[in-house]
Amino acid sequence: MIDVPGAQAHYEVARERLGLDPQQDAEAAWHLARLLHERRDLLQVRDPTTLKPQFQSRPCAVLAPGQGGIQQVQALPSGTPLIVAGSAVARARDHDLTPRLVVTDLDGDPGAHLTLSRWGATTAIHAHGDNTQLIDELVPRFQGPVLATCQTTPPKDAPAPVHRFGGFTDGDRAVWLAAWLGASEVWLAGWDLEEEGVDGVKREKLAIAGEM
Repeated sequence: MIDVPGAQAHYEVARERLGLDPQQDAEAAWHLARLLHERRDLLQVRDPTTLKPQFQSRPCAVLAPGQGGIQQVQALPSGTPLIVAGSAVARARDHDLTPRLVVTDLDGDPGAHLTLSRWGATTAIHAHGDNTQLIDELVPRFQGPVLATCQTTPPKDAPAPVHRFGGFTDGDRAVWLAAWLGASEVWLAGWDLEEEGVDGVKREKLAIAGEM
């Protein structure tokens, strides 16, 4: 179980500004851990430390769903490790991009999530109080490696390891995870923290992501 220093302070910011329920988030983390344990013969649960050689002391890119992100990724040096954040999975699939890692709470295109997993991407599946139904529907169908993440204090005695790398939205969690993996730089592709036409909650989430 990994719990990155500073992650709790950032969770408290999100909790206070968005009215998150720590108990629901903790229960979701347990829910995901139980499912991974129950399906351990079918799912490939990955130790995140095994990802470090792919990122250590190298620049990497985090792809978000904003306009121009695919073109930015395609212009990067060949072999740059790619992390796809959440709903950018469909764009990665549609352009035949296989990331090393997908960081998601599963609210993007389910078919794209499963395709990138089948192509070999490791999926960091995030549990929070609002997505246990998605976890039940999608997690048993992943064919590639998976690991579990949460936003509350990780349960130490859970039946499968659940990790907290920091951050709150898919995008900023991906950046925190890249830092933990030892990336020398993190290049942001397709990020738009000033996205227009979003509701107040989404606007606040983007603001929190920008601060983290």
